[in-house]
Amino acid sequence: MHHYRIYLLNAAGRIVSGNDALCDDDEAARAAADGLLEAGRDAEVWHGRRRVGRVARGGGYGPSYSGIAAIVANDVVAGGGALRNMGPAAL
Repeated sequence: MHHYRIYLLNAAGRIVSGNDALCDDDEAARAAADGLLEAGRDAEVWHGRRRVGRVARGGGYGPSYSGIAAIVANDVVAGGGALRNMGPAAL
């Protein structure tokens, strides 16, 4: 089990509360954040100093920084064409 911190955000993106969570992995932490969402709020999930991602009111997950880095690294290895052919929604 790993310690995660889940921050509920107001409409302006400012922290209104923080919650501790013990989870097996990043996906379990995102699911825990999804269960804490309140009307009109998003949440951010952190594992230490690493931002795991953002959980939106609509149930979608925003990309983590490490997730974006992996996409970019894979694209560079593959020749760099994939990122040019997709919009930001694909991230």
